[in-house]
Amino acid sequence: MQILLRELFILQISTNNGQTWNTPVEVIHSNVDPGQKCIDRPWMVIDKSNSASQGTIYITTMNAKGVIAGFNPYISISTDGGNSFNWRYLDTTDYLSGPLIRQPMPSPTVATDGTFYAVYPSYVTSQSVYARALLAYSSNSGNSFNYHTVANYTSGISDTLPKLGSFLTSNLANQITWFLPLWK
Repeated sequence: MQILLRELFILQISTNNGQTWNTPVEVIHSNVDPGQKCIDRPWMVIDKSNSASQGTIYITTMNAKGVIAGFNPYISISTDGGNSFNWRYLDTTDYLSGPLIRQPMPSPTVATDGTFYAVYPSYVTSQSVYARALLAYSSNSGNSFNYHTVANYTSGISDTLPKLGSFLTSNLANQITWFLPLWK
């Protein structure tokens, strides 16, 4: 598979070790959420489980630099082998990323039972007095999501360019692991 970028992400699939590629399929376009350029930092995971969601393709993105407040993590989902995608915000009411985190990069994984997980940053004082890391997860190919807080950040950092990206992964025992840098 390959993903190409201009003002949109497309997905192409090869079934013969890259000799030929299928017709490009649009994953998400920069204008689906007007003014938000939801085409930065794509991460793709594919459900390789033996569950009902096997083969589901999940691609997460975030806002590119230079957009106005209204920042969100995004997810595009294909349940038909990459022939079509539907996008949505990954965050939701009470679990919003918020207007202060300009590039809320989600980190996705799929567990061996087919459950999709993604962790993303949040800072909305009406939701919590703390900046948080939130987990969105779905066991039905993204038809619905559940949410909970993974961490509350109780102290700030003075670095104006912190590298706070995290990494989420899963293993064969169906455990998810979250790796992130912390400052003390």
